[in-house]
Amino acid sequence: MLGFGATGSVLGTALAARGCAVRAHDAQLDLPATHASMQQRIEQAGVHPAALADALRGAKLVICTAGLAAVSEATRLLGQGQIFLDLRDLPPAAKLAQADAVTARGADYVDAAWPSSAANLHLAMPMHLGGVRAAELAPALNALGFHTRAVSDSPGIPRASVSGEMDPGHPPPAEAPRPPHHRGELP
Repeated sequence: MLGFGATGSVLGTALAARGCAVRAHDAQLDLPATHASMQQRIEQAGVHPAALADALRGAKLVICTAGLAAVSEATRLLGQGQIFLDLRDLPPAAKLAQADAVTARGADYVDAAWPSSAANLHLAMPMHLGGVRAAELAPALNALGFHTRAVSDSPGIPRASVSGEMDPGHPPPAEAPRPPHHRGELP
C-alpha cells in the first residue's frame, strides 16, 4: 500500500484480514511528529509499516492512494514486472502522465475508477480497471474480494464512468471460502 489514509487503510485492513501479506508506507511515517501514531495505526490494521523502498521491494502489486510527492518518489523505485494500481481521483490526462512515468521504470500501470459517491468505502465496491494488465489483474483482485472489471487496455478512465452497481452482465464475484492461512496470490 502506498498511502494509508481513508482509502488505503480500508483496503489494506481488508486485504490483511483475507490473509494477504500487506506492507504499507504513508508519508506520515517519514515525519517525527506523526511517525509513532501512523505506525500504530498501520500495525493495528494487521499491516506491516515500512519505509518506502521496503514497501515496494519485491511487491507484485502496489496499490496507490497517496499524494503526488509520495507517488513521484515511489515511481523512481518501481521495477520490472510490478503492477502499480492507481486508485487516486485524478483527471484522465494526469493518469496518462503517471502511466508514462511508471512504464518508463519497467512496471505496468493500471488505472482504477470507482464511484465518486462511495460514501461507504469497502473492498467490494465496483471498480473499472484500465491498463495493459487490467484484464489479468481483475480476476486476481476479485478472488481477494474486490469487485473489479477490466474495461480498457489503456489508463485514463473517468471516475464518473462507474455507477454504484456494475451492469447485470457482471455480478459481484462470489466470496469463496478460504482456508485459515490462505495467502492471496496476484499475477
